[in-house]
Amino acid sequence: MVDTPRWSETPATRFEWLLPGHGDRAHLPAAEAAGRMRALATRTAALRPRPVDFTAMRW
Repeated sequence: MVDTPRWSETPATRFEWLLPGHGDRAHLPAAEAAGRMRALATRTAALRPRPVDFTAMRW
C-alpha cells in the first residue's frame, strides 16, 4: 500500500476553481476553497467502510 499524504497535511495545495466531472463549476477565493477542502477531508477521514448490498439495486 502506498502511503500518500492526506489533504489536511498538504497546506501548500491552493486553488480557486473546482471543475468536477459532473455538476457545475465553482469559483471561490483560494482561502475559502482551501478551508472547505480541509473540512471535507476531516469529515471523510471519520467515515468507516460499510458493506454494500448489490442485490438491492437492479443493474
